[in-house]
Amino acid sequence: MDGLIDYGKSHEVGQIEFEGDAKYEERIQVGSSSVSNREIEYLQVLQYVFECLSPTDKVYESGRLYLNQKEFITLKPGTFLDSWVIDIFVGILTESEKKKATPSNWYLPVMFSTAALVCDEHNFKDFVHRHKMRENYIFDQESPKKVFIPVHIGQKRHGHFYLYIFHLNKKVVEIWDSLPTFVAETDRDETTKKLFFAIEILFKQKKGAFSDYQTEMANNIRSQDNGFDCGVFVINYMQQSDNYVKRDSSFQFNSQKEREDLALKLLNNDLNKEKQNLYDKARRHYAHVEKQDGNKRLRVDPSKEHFEDVGREMEAE
Repeated sequence: MDGLIDYGKSHEVGQIEFEGDAKYEERIQVGSSSVSNREIEYLQVLQYVFECLSPTDKVYESGRLYLNQKEFITLKPGTFLDSWVIDIFVGILTESEKKKATPSNWYLPVMFSTAALVCDEHNFKDFVHRHKMRENYIFDQESPKKVFIPVHIGQKRHGHFYLYIFHLNKKVVEIWDSLPTFVAETDRDETTKKLFFAIEILFKQKKGAFSDYQTEMANNIRSQDNGFDCGVFVINYMQQSDNYVKRDSSFQFNSQKEREDLALKLLNNDLNKEKQNLYDKARRHYAHVEKQDGNKRLRVDPSKEHFEDVGREMEAE
């Protein structure tokens, strides 16, 4: 889709989902493609958030979870994702699962696995209690069949994300890694061992309760061809997006497009208390710009430097 945010690449038309019947939307010509007024507004607010907000301004807020602009803009192309972006999607997926008559999945945040990797037993139990991991993420103990746990290894602003999926009924743990050569096998085995122990504590199971689980590397999943999209893949793995859970030669991965889709999905989520405020601010901003110079198609400057990926420290609830 050719939209307002131009990084020097074209987009495909119609890949963002909209409410209502598309045939009733007014179409206007932008660049080489016809896009709707609603698409224009979506991309305008995205550009506004990327370029006009202050780093500490909130972009997403729902209950105990929030995301500021500094973290959100790591969804820009070529940027290593902030772990808080993944944790926001964990929260969104959790709330969606709670609405189901028979939930099938639990989702745990990156901060859970990070604590599991760096804390001793006493401090990890304290972390689980302070952050209310059971209350916030573990619900309907009878129904769920899978537990999704995103993991980050390496330095905060670099490193690598990948995903663990615990199949509780099958007693199998799958490792979904879009760049499997990044992590040494011995290091991965140590991470797996620590996650087993963390899950035992979370579920209040005796030590060794998961010792009979088999560990497998997922195959036939889509892999990344660069060093910065691992977080994007982890989010789509958690969503079980069709184009990521199986190889399809007809699907052409476009990093910029995938990131824009995730950014808009986050901004437009019904749980986001900042949504209306951001749209109102963006409308006023572009109305003022149009009044000043009549430029109805603003472009992001691809030469502009991205903000650093800086996340919050883990805070007590």
